[in-house]
Amino acid sequence: ICNIFLAELLREAIKVSQKNPMWISKLLKCAFSEAQLRHQEILSETGGIETNESTDFKRISEHIALAMQHTKPFIRAAKNVLRAVLGLEIHFVRGHKSGEGNFATEKKQQKQSAKKEKKKTRGVESTAGDAAVNKALSLGKYQERNLPIPNGNYLRLTSIETLMLSVLCSQGMPICTENWYNAVDGESEDEENYALSWFQTGSVLEAAAETWYSMTAARVTRAQESGEDCANLSAELKARQMVFSEAESLRRNPSNLAKKSIMLTQAVRLHSGLHDTQKKKGKLLAKAEHNLGQRVLHWNSKHTVKWAAALGIYFDGKVLSNTVIEARPSIPGAAFVDEKGCLSIYMQIVQQTRLRALYLKYSESEFFGMLPKAVKNCHANGDEWEDRPSWWGGKENELTVDDRSLILGILQYGYGGFDEMIRQNERFGDSDLNQVGDTKFDRLSAQKRLVSLTRELGGMDDTLETVRMISERRNNSSGPSNGVDDEGKQQSNINSVQVGIDAFFMPKKNTTVEEAPVSDDSSIEMVGVKNNSPEKRKATDDAGPETNDKKVKT
Repeated sequence: ICNIFLAELLREAIKVSQKNPMWISKLLKCAFSEAQLRHQEILSETGGIETNESTDFKRISEHIALAMQHTKPFIRAAKNVLRAVLGLEIHFVRGHKSGEGNFATEKKQQKQSAKKEKKKTRGVESTAGDAAVNKALSLGKYQERNLPIPNGNYLRLTSIETLMLSVLCSQGMPICTENWYNAVDGESEDEENYALSWFQTGSVLEAAAETWYSMTAARVTRAQESGEDCANLSAELKARQMVFSEAESLRRNPSNLAKKSIMLTQAVRLHSGLHDTQKKKGKLLAKAEHNLGQRVLHWNSKHTVKWAAALGIYFDGKVLSNTVIEARPSIPGAAFVDEKGCLSIYMQIVQQTRLRALYLKYSESEFFGMLPKAVKNCHANGDEWEDRPSWWGGKENELTVDDRSLILGILQYGYGGFDEMIRQNERFGDSDLNQVGDTKFDRLSAQKRLVSLTRELGGMDDTLETVRMISERRNNSSGPSNGVDDEGKQQSNINSVQVGIDAFFMPKKNTTVEEAPVSDDSSIEMVGVKNNSPEKRKATDDAGPETNDKKVKT
């Protein structure tokens, strides 16, 4: 290759360990762009006529694109493609001493394309947390139908607890601040105020319970009109009525709702496997932590402790974890949540809570000023939004306009009001913007985007907090210099230089000597004070500085 920069990129990609697939992808993307750029430059110079040099760069870009298909892991056959481009000796793949099989092929790309095409035809539109709640409720129906529940370690929940998790998945938790009383029973009249209180959460919970009861009542009515046996439906209707009564009671007592929600969420967290540091993390747990980030999870742990301490459910350094069935095992469970479901529910609650906290912490201009960098970091970290609509991003000077609308909409309506958010936003609801092959912009698609944005915005906030703390420590550590204050008292310098080492080896002072200079090697003078009375200080000042030629032996 005559292009030195391109050749160095390819050599570095070959040398990088397979443990850094993200860095390999970045190197190959940069090399691919460089080869295409050189190809276009040559064509522009020759008036669009292909030359031997332009053809070489075109082939190089095609070979790099082939190697990019095999970066996870970066197999030897893909590296051999780059070695051939550089004119280096290829490394034989085990079992292939001849040329065949030592170079990557397009077959894997065809399988990958078929896999992606299959994903685009998905019919699921619920978020991960909502899907876990629905699955738990369906398992709860097994008992009514006398079906065996599959083996597994389940967190058993009552109907009201399941509904509480559904509401928390939709909008997250209220934010605990210094003035946390307003976050308990406060109610904002401003629709554009995105703060949330436990009273408002209770109102949403009551409305959800009422809707749940109305839907079941409608099913009972239809069954009675058709002459079907509705004994099971009648029992379910009574259960829904009880849930509505409990939700109404919690709405009237927001602090009780807050305590139950914190303890319930803590139980979900403990059952998800996130707390078990000794347990080897599986692919599912590692992927969940990677998507949202350890920083966000660490912030939420501290935020939960704040709420628990404020509400009186924090003892011996631990947040209380409790469910109704855990306290009363004889109560039958209405929902059975497995470890995977607990992880999905907890991560969704954390994402919504952290996003709201970030928005409320900064002014609107400051928050959305961070958004372009957050979007850029999402791409730099290799986040692939496979369900991204073709129209997402707006004009060239408004690349974050849709992200801004999505964040404001999800904070106002939550995932539960996603359909209403789509109706209120003309751009999201305009089906004419969709192109052939676009996936429907639904809750699951929006969640993937919000998870990435929350992770990056949270990371930027942590960095700003670290800088602020360092700045405060510097300011606090810089005290006044030695001198006399307004009252005539001697001031000490906190940042003074440490006393020389010779000072630690001084002999006992002679009682007749007022000053004992140290050796010539030390620039620090040690002063012994025998009488510190005002009269003595005045006499010393009148006499002037006293000299003593006697040197202290060290």
